[in-house]
Amino acid sequence: MLTRKEAQKIGINACIDKIGREFYEKNINFSSIAYGEVENGEFCFVGVDNAKTHSKYQDSLILSSRDPMPYRVSCKVLLKNGDIEFIEVETP
Repeated sequence: MLTRKEAQKIGINACIDKIGREFYEKNINFSSIAYGEVENGEFCFVGVDNAKTHSKYQDSLILSSRDPMPYRVSCKVLLKNGDIEFIEVETP
């Protein structure tokens, strides 16, 4: 059984690998990472907005999916065995 912290690390790395580690690192200043508890697991998200479409919100936290990041990956990591279930995948 994984701890939530272990599941977060696995999930975030899986999302970065799926979106493309080189792409993510090149655009790290225009990226967001999030995670949170879900039933039996951990939800993880990585998004990249390399088009800088949200530049007018540069100093603001956006809590809406009204204008989602163009490149995003989310997944759920099961605590019992570390299995990863990808939920949304929009990659470059």
